[in-house]
Amino acid sequence: MSQIILPPEEEFRQLLLEKLPPVIARKDVERQIGGIITMKTLANADSSGTGPLGAYLVGRSVVYPTEALVRWIIDHMGVDRLKANFKEL
Repeated sequence: MSQIILPPEEEFRQLLLEKLPPVIARKDVERQIGGIITMKTLANADSSGTGPLGAYLVGRSVVYPTEALVRWIIDHMGVDRLKANFKEL
């Protein structure tokens, strides 16, 4: 039985969405996704109108739907496999 090899963006998206809650507060993003992006980067993107779509203000916290946040990370930062680690996982 052969394993389907997904493009790195889709593989990364699925990996994160399997493990993360449905929404993530901006203040928790860095911890939830392993330091990939900081709260400050997201705040700056939101203030310039280029942040993840669908953000909510809940009390004094900004929260993002996880799907939109992951898509934004992929689109704005890019995802690729390390060439030396391309063998099957």
